[in-house]
Amino acid sequence: MLRQRAAKEEAAEQALALAHNEYNRRLRMLEDARLKLEGTLTVPGENELDIFAEMHLSFYRSVLSRKVIEGEEHVNEACRLVEGRRNEAVQARQERQVIEKLKNIHMQKYRREEAAREQKENDELALYTYYLRRAEQPH
Repeated sequence: MLRQRAAKEEAAEQALALAHNEYNRRLRMLEDARLKLEGTLTVPGENELDIFAEMHLSFYRSVLSRKVIEGEEHVNEACRLVEGRRNEAVQARQERQVIEKLKNIHMQKYRREEAAREQKENDELALYTYYLRRAEQPH
């Protein structure tokens, strides 16, 4: 049971790490799109562009703007996924800790019972030895 909980915890931690990696990847893509969009806003000699270059640049800005919006949505989605995975990992860790605590409680109870059983056997042995010695002594 404890091994299953530990395996579940490990799987949850791995899923959390993968979600973090995906979040970071999407965040980098968003930042890349933002930087590209910023770069198009400060094109040198923009006044000298012909109509086709201006249309192309406008279209490119539009595409980049959509990429930024989609990237923000993807980052928010990845963030929610990370939070969900984090909650699952915390839950799995708590379940494992509960099982460990119960195991320790049962182990302590078992040791106390064993110690009491040994003490009872020792007491019985001592009492038996006492009665044997008394029976051997002449009155």
